Amino acid sequence: MSKHLIFLVHGMGEFGDGWSRGVQDQLKALYSAYRIASDFPFDEYYRIEEITYNRRFDSLREQWRNDSAQVLASLEGGGLPRDAAAELAKASGRLGADHFLSTHLLDVALYRGVPMVAEDIRTTVARRILTTLLDNPDEDRPRWSMIAHSLGTAVAHDALHALFTHEVGGRTLAGATKAHVLMMVANVSRLLEEKSVDVYKSAVRPGALDGVCRYFINARHEWDPFPRPREFRPLDDWPDVRTRAERRYVPVSINAFQSKNIHALSHYLSNPKVHVEFFRRTFPMEGAIPDAELAQASMLYEASTPFGAFAALQEQLKTLQLAEDAPLQDVFRAFARFFEVLKSF
Repeated sequence: MSKHLIFLVHGMGEFGDGWSRGVQDQLKALYSAYRIASDFPFDEYYRIEEITYNRRFDSLREQWRNDSAQVLASLEGGGLPRDAAAELAKASGRLGADHFLSTHLLDVALYRGVPMVAEDIRTTVARRILTTLLDNPDEDRPRWSMIAHSLGTAVAHDALHALFTHEVGGRTLAGATKAHVLMMVANVSRLLEEKSVDVYKSAVRPGALDGVCRYFINARHEWDPFPRPREFRPLDDWPDVRTRAERRYVPVSINAFQSKNIHALSHYLSNPKVHVEFFRRTFPMEGAIPDAELAQASMLYEASTPFGAFAALQEQLKTLQLAEDAPLQDVFRAFARFFEVLKSF
């Protein structure tokens, strides 16, 4: 039997080849803490493929450093609201040469504001998925899942929707295979959704028969400001009553602080409420990690996050919690402020 394949899709920021090694090591260590690992070692059951797309931003990042006005003009021409572009310019003046602006905030702006960049990125990701899955013989096609983080949730959504609704490079996944689990971590797919594709109505939904995945896990930290505006929070009948009754959509809300960068993928994954949901649904055996083990793991995790240790950070984060309908310029301002706050702790 082929191993269960996990695609990892990174978020905003600078990521080169091999970026996922730390995440892979973390997943293995987390899995090894449960009894199931003694009979089914991680490396014998899972294999991981990282997906890297951020190099597609490089030329525009370089252009930003040399002529930010021209990039701003491209963003506005691509549909980025003028006030949001102005906030980006303001952040540039305030942050100066800060690495964050050109590797985090600008990535989000480019994906949202330059359609050609977004199309190039999702095509790159879609082709990587196609090559990995369809170049295997049919009889050896692996079961597969995906973990996407932050900006990567929008990229993953757009790539998967394309792969299941039309051809990419002459090939499609429709009718060939589907993800077992799609886990969206700090989901910003609604914030960055295309005008022509409503995230709630797209093909990226769970289901036994239709949709791109059998299970959809949405992990959200209550104090993380990034997924707050236009939060992914579908009504109780999404995508349909039967699918919800079968618990194929799994909303996971957490609020513990283990480190100051609560937005980091590693911070989310470290919480048993997040990683156990993923391991349970990617493993075919019922009760692979029983509730008692989850409760014990959660107790030990919460003991490592002492009450009050991050009280000052929490107070700062209160000022960054945006409304559902916050305009994009407020989102950019909050994003920039978040990383300024982290540097002060």
